[in-house]
Amino acid sequence: MSEWWRYENLEPCKEGQGWELGTTQSHPDYFTDFHLDLGCGKIPKSRLGIDRNGSGDILMDLDSGEIFDVDTDASSGEFLDCKRIDNGNFKSNFGILPFPDNSIESIVSHHFFEHLSSDGFINLLDDCYRVLKKGGILRIVVPLFPSRSAWESSDHKMWIGKETFIDFTGDENQEHWHESFATPYTKGRFKQTAIDYTPAPKISGLGGPDGKVQFAVDGQIVGYELDTDLIFSKPREIRITLTK
Repeated sequence: MSEWWRYENLEPCKEGQGWELGTTQSHPDYFTDFHLDLGCGKIPKSRLGIDRNGSGDILMDLDSGEIFDVDTDASSGEFLDCKRIDNGNFKSNFGILPFPDNSIESIVSHHFFEHLSSDGFINLLDDCYRVLKKGGILRIVVPLFPSRSAWESSDHKMWIGKETFIDFTGDENQEHWHESFATPYTKGRFKQTAIDYTPAPKISGLGGPDGKVQFAVDGQIVGYELDTDLIFSKPREIRITLTK
């Protein structure tokens, strides 16, 4: 079976696509020629993209693991290693992702993981750990809770905070922090090697000319009353790199 999906068999993705909005272009992960993009959408960010709509090289539902189109290499007609299920679609013979263990160089995902169910979120992160090669990175950018951008969309199923990914980190040779009181529900044991996020609005009180306190948000005076919508309406992201 052809392994057309391997990194060296795919065309490079151009560096600096401008997709990682809100970050500085000096971040080293910004310039990675990523192997795989989960929930790729229409902006190229990697050599190989997966999405449930027509913009992906592999068409599948990453929440359920159901694959709609496995004939992704029209030139060779080769298929991924999958099995047909009752409705005529396919599922991987390996896990959620249709790739063997330790076979993917790097993974990126931009504003996608928040669309997964809780079970889908856990299962996919664990499977990312499975398919990544040792030292491979998983770069994730998602809306940061409690900003409105995290929960306002009707299709956002996961609210992700600053420490959401800690359950997928640790040392594979040591006890996971859950094990002192429960069986861990995750299998991924990444190292968190980079994290940054959009800061929360800075709220301050200023003495007005009449002696009353006026509120300011990020240095801009908003008046004598503070509308909480001003606090939560600022779009915020968390940008994290997990390394196997």
